[in-house]
Amino acid sequence: MNWDAIGAIGEIAGAIAVILTLVYLASQVRYAKNATLDQNRLTRSSGIREIILATASNDTLRVGLMKAWGVEGYYESRARELGIDSIEASRNEYINLAHMWLYWGQWISSHEQRDLKELEHIICNMFKLPGFRHTWDVSPLGKIIMDEDFVKFVDGVLERNAI
Repeated sequence: MNWDAIGAIGEIAGAIAVILTLVYLASQVRYAKNATLDQNRLTRSSGIREIILATASNDTLRVGLMKAWGVEGYYESRARELGIDSIEASRNEYINLAHMWLYWGQWISSHEQRDLKELEHIICNMFKLPGFRHTWDVSPLGKIIMDEDFVKFVDGVLERNAI
């Protein structure tokens, strides 16, 4: 074998190594991009939950929002249905909303079967609670403002489990 043949084999091996390296780097870039998008979604979910929890714990702020958004009548009606006053009804609803955004954060970050099964179990138990289910179905802040695919997922779970 002469040096030209050895050089040609070396060039082919080098080219193959470069191609494999580029494929590997492309997959790593894709993984990093997906991880970053996931983190952005979870950060958004956490931020929304923080606002909701702050509002849930501050009756003055929540009552002001109810007035500004023109939903006082909704909370009065909800209070009558639950047998509580409108302040308690709004507080309950905001806590329910915090749960829902937590569930959205879990759903959006992982569609692995094990995680979805865990989430389905949580949904099946929480949505049996009348006040919680009401928030999902009727609230002007419930599923109407949630991600359409998440709403389909939750409604599908509720339908499959006859809740």
